[in-house]
Amino acid sequence: MHFVQFPALSESERVAGLLPIDLMRVGHSPAEAVAASKIADVMRIRLVERSDGPVYLVSGSSAVKALRADDLGDGTVRSAQLAGILATSDVTKDVRSVDARVAVEIFSDQWTVAQQYDQYRPLYRVALEDRPGTEVYVSATTGEVVLKTTRRQRWWNYAGSVAHWIYPTALRSHPGLWAALLWWLALLAMIGAGLGAVIGTLRIDLTGRRPVSPYCGWHAWHHWLGLCCMVFVLTWIFSGWLSMDDGQIFSTGRPTTTQGRVIAGDPDWQNLPRDQLRRGDCWGSGLAEFTARPIATCLSWCQGSRVVCVRRAHLPARSLERQTAANVPLRGRSARGDERARVPSDRRS
Repeated sequence: MHFVQFPALSESERVAGLLPIDLMRVGHSPAEAVAASKIADVMRIRLVERSDGPVYLVSGSSAVKALRADDLGDGTVRSAQLAGILATSDVTKDVRSVDARVAVEIFSDQWTVAQQYDQYRPLYRVALEDRPGTEVYVSATTGEVVLKTTRRQRWWNYAGSVAHWIYPTALRSHPGLWAALLWWLALLAMIGAGLGAVIGTLRIDLTGRRPVSPYCGWHAWHHWLGLCCMVFVLTWIFSGWLSMDDGQIFSTGRPTTTQGRVIAGDPDWQNLPRDQLRRGDCWGSGLAEFTARPIATCLSWCQGSRVVCVRRAHLPARSLERQTAANVPLRGRSARGDERARVPSDRRS
């Protein structure tokens, strides 16, 4: 678990797979995409380039919808062949056909069973049949690559994380049951370790000049070793038990839908300028000076003001706030960084 982590797509890996956006093929504005999505509570909209052209990804608390930027047609991935093309273009930047037998539509498997992938389901699992045994997971909803695994990762995680987290797919597909099982197992283990610590301490003979264990040989070694490790063991189990709290006592750190709306303010999607993209000005005046060949753009709102985040290959992401038109670097989000900024995860350690 320390040396081969559970498969997850880091921010740097996600950005490395993005293609430069062909703005000349963008025929509609973000405002038109929001209207065409028919999502009532849109919180943000992204523009990304897929191998089949630029696509708007409109996100709300209730749904995510992909729309082709040239005609606002449905951008959902409906064939294994297209999923294979998207997977290979993300990994190799080379668009080539993939045998439909190695691109299989799934709902979930051992590596995508967590709730963080719910908005992307169903998924296509594409086996690249390369030397590392790479498998790429493509969202049928958005066409994005959401996960990559290798044979080595899968093998070691079966022996590590899956066993440690009691993470078989059949159990983990029922998150409430899985969380309750781990919570009760951790509580019982903590009670058992606590009783052992109390009994072990009471068994020490303190009548002489130094404490003496009533046991002999290996039993005495076991007694003393348990007493020396009891603080570490108890705090370790206790911290694991608290990690399964799931917001009942402590905050999860994830904003609720209501909190997200308060932060965003009142998004004014209807009054977005409709012709900026046709003029080549990417989502706002002042952006064109540093957004040549962007690989991803994201339009969201903060306190009622429009915020545009633009990313270029091998450069940090930059944001532009609508009212001040000031370029603000987003620190710690470089495409070349090694940070493990992942898709929000609901796994516990």
